[in-house]
Amino acid sequence: MARKKTNQLEIFQATEQLLIRYGYHSFQFKLLADQLEIGRSTLYEYYRNKEELITDYMCHLMQKIISDCESVSKSDNSIEQLKGFVSIFMKYAHIHQILQITHFINPKQSKSIEANINSIKSGHATLNRLLVTVIKKGQAENLLQDDIDVTVIIGVIFNTITIPNMTRMDTNTWIETIFEVVINGIGGKQK
Repeated sequence: MARKKTNQLEIFQATEQLLIRYGYHSFQFKLLADQLEIGRSTLYEYYRNKEELITDYMCHLMQKIISDCESVSKSDNSIEQLKGFVSIFMKYAHIHQILQITHFINPKQSKSIEANINSIKSGHATLNRLLVTVIKKGQAENLLQDDIDVTVIIGVIFNTITIPNMTRMDTNTWIETIFEVVINGIGGKQK
């Protein structure tokens, strides 16, 4: 019987699904091989161990998020930029837990794992820089409150986007609603 072929994108997609479903500690090459309907030996042609695979996947994911955010950064309107960032972060909110996995991985296992973890940390710094820039721009334009510390605004954004959509609103309506809360808060209209 001929071996089924796979590619890195399929491996990354299945890795994401399994990490979300089972978490880092229960993730195994056997589960991944079964999901992809390939032999474990095929996975070892790509990666030596799960840490190498997971950190490589996280680098791929981080680059995708950064690329999306850099595209949004080209807009001149700081509120539209911020809305774009919130939309992107909400799009990837379900995998926020995956990026926290780096805390469990020993970067000294191999040079590639160490390089991947450093790349992920660098990606976080880049995203933070992009977000700080747009918030400060909005504050300078008097579109955002300048008496609120940027780190507080970032904290509100990231905590707000992790709120589950229990009402099952369509994605665009949910993003609009969350963005409205981020920008205007929950206070009633003052008389």
